Amino acid sequence: MGAGNVVKVCLNWADLPSASFRVLVQMAVVALDRDSPPIYWGGRAPLIRVLGRGDDPDDVDYKALKRAMTPLLRSGVVAVDKSSGPGHAARYSLHLDPPTGPTK
Repeated sequence: MGAGNVVKVCLNWADLPSASFRVLVQMAVVALDRDSPPIYWGGRAPLIRVLGRGDDPDDVDYKALKRAMTPLLRSGVVAVDKSSGPGHAARYSLHLDPPTGPTK
């Protein structure tokens, strides 16, 4: 699966907040290395578990995941590829290479 993706996360995104980093690693390991960009499709439950939450998520767990996802979405390392719907998990594209452009 995504061993190469995880290497990219560790090399390029280690400065993320701890919870965000753990969520990104989980997403990267599920996404296929061969896809460009890699796509995470595994749903919220595994992401909540990697945050140390239980197997029966509640509103507090979903809020914790939302807080962990915010830096990922803002930085552009994760983008919504397809929104969730009834019976369908959201899909996220992973942009694991470091950002390019002028530095401040």
